[in-house]
Amino acid sequence: MKRILSLCLCICLVLGIASCSRQRDFLLISPHEGQYVREENEGVIVVGSYDAMVSALVYLVTNSETKGQIRASNYSGTVTEDLANAVYNVAKRTPMGSYAVDYITYDCIQVVSYYEITVDINYSKTPEEISRIITTRGQTALLTRLGQAMERYDPSLCLYVYSYEQTDLAECVRNYYETHPGTLQALPEIQAAFYPNEQSECILEIRLRYPEEPEEMRRRQQSVREEAESAAEYVHFRDNQTEQMQLLYLYLSERFEYEARTTAMPVYSALCEGIASSTGFARAMQILCEELEIECHTVKGIYNGGDWSWNIVRLDGQYYHIDVMRDVINDAGALNLNLDSEMSAYSWETSEYPACAIRPDDWPDISTEPELTETTRGIGMDLE
Repeated sequence: MKRILSLCLCICLVLGIASCSRQRDFLLISPHEGQYVREENEGVIVVGSYDAMVSALVYLVTNSETKGQIRASNYSGTVTEDLANAVYNVAKRTPMGSYAVDYITYDCIQVVSYYEITVDINYSKTPEEISRIITTRGQTALLTRLGQAMERYDPSLCLYVYSYEQTDLAECVRNYYETHPGTLQALPEIQAAFYPNEQSECILEIRLRYPEEPEEMRRRQQSVREEAESAAEYVHFRDNQTEQMQLLYLYLSERFEYEARTTAMPVYSALCEGIASSTGFARAMQILCEELEIECHTVKGIYNGGDWSWNIVRLDGQYYHIDVMRDVINDAGALNLNLDSEMSAYSWETSEYPACAIRPDDWPDISTEPELTETTRGIGMDLE
């Protein structure tokens, strides 16, 4: 009877082991240098080295898991010492841990030839905040993501950056704002935090603050877009670009009795509120010219000793300076098209913009053929 019972127990044990072998799925993941195996049916992560232990902890944090089971089997090293170091380093020195973790506690029990480790993770960030982290590599990708967030008027952006290079993010935000008048109505204030610090691999958390709530900023952006489309439709039937520009000036100058002062949203103020500044009109003209497919440059310089903005436009093949703000203030009946020589009250970095050097009326007359002389006679003739 005992033999039969022993045989039955052996058969059950073998069948049980075989059943476990069939049910167990192994997922090999290596987010860092160390590799570990996660036994899906048991929810246990198996590690065999310090690097694997660090990787396992980072995996738990990345997935916002509050509790984890780690098994140290065939381990190369001292498990208890490595565990203490790994917990500290993950929580304080890795990008994900320093960003998301408040503190980590653990229990470690030796079971014959391996260790069972229970980890409890307390977070300083919510699972939603962790899930919004975007992985990016290099400076170009980082600035692209930042520009996209600004155009959506997102209040925050969180990036896991590889190959980060130290840069002045506030200056990058300003440059993007100045070169995208059609998609950005205000220059946001920026706050940046790095986890664990400003290093090659880090988490970069950016907060952007606008003059109004994001939804209101998007509404005003849409209003500017609609005004630009209406203005372009108003002047598009003119025969040439010079006539289009003059009619566009009349359209703008007659819309409001403008109040001259600066605002946080200069384009919206100029096109929709009747509040004018040199920056507002210059950026507005940039948008309107883009609608009309007219080449336009926004110039930042000095006028009568103070900071000022205006435009250089290419009309029917010729470059001119235009200063809508000055002409509106002076109640000019038409938009003045000026050459460089007529801008004595202004100063600007001439190397950064096209030259406005000559009017079409001043071009030399080349409609008549030059008289042939002895030195020119025969030039261009076929030689036999």
